[in-house]
Amino acid sequence: MDLKLGDGSGITRNFQLFVLDRVQQPNIKASTSQEHGQCYLTLSCLVPKAAWVTYSWSQGVSSSPAPEDRWLQEHQADLQLEITKSSSNTFYHCNVSNAISWGMATIDVEPLCNYTANTPDPASSLSYCQAKGLILLLVLGVLITGTVAVHIMPGKLPKQD
Repeated sequence: MDLKLGDGSGITRNFQLFVLDRVQQPNIKASTSQEHGQCYLTLSCLVPKAAWVTYSWSQGVSSSPAPEDRWLQEHQADLQLEITKSSSNTFYHCNVSNAISWGMATIDVEPLCNYTANTPDPASSLSYCQAKGLILLLVLGVLITGTVAVHIMPGKLPKQD
């Protein structure tokens, strides 16, 4: 900016101007993996033409944000999670904002961690310790049967002349 003063002198100032667009509607992309009964998720908050934006995440029990939702300390587009079967707060909200606007997207992670389809029914599967115990009982049963057959049964057989 060049400014001419009344006495003929001038002042020159340089300014930097930023033009911000309104934040477009974000979208949450999720990728999952499951190991040892745990569900691991990466949530990515995607915003078209995201420039000069800030991200924040919250976790709650419903698809609508509520005052009792828990704010997470992640200020990045990606959020790493570990979800357990007993998790009750399964809704995650991504808020994207800039100086003039904001947008929010929500995802329910419970269907992504489909425990019923991917983990065996506890009644139909044995733990390592249970399987080991059953094998030991089977071996013990074979040993007892062998001992009875070798030492006790021959003494009870009728003698033949």
